[in-house]
Amino acid sequence: PAPSHASPPPPPSPHPADGWSIVAVHGSPGLSTLPKLRRTLLPHLADGAADRLVVDLSAVAHCDVRLLALLVAT
Repeated sequence: PAPSHASPPPPPSPHPADGWSIVAVHGSPGLSTLPKLRRTLLPHLADGAADRLVVDLSAVAHCDVRLLALLVAT
């Protein structure tokens, strides 16, 4: 039989579910947007808001050392 082509999975939800919190990042985060991204990530980590944080970078056009440093520091 011919292989079936499944539709892509739905986009991740930014809401915690079963202890997971998913934040999707789009575009090309630059120096001016990194502080906002950090402010977006921190509440997901504070006071046990989620057991696990997933940062979905699948829609990021360019990732440089500043973005990686922000993720490591956060």
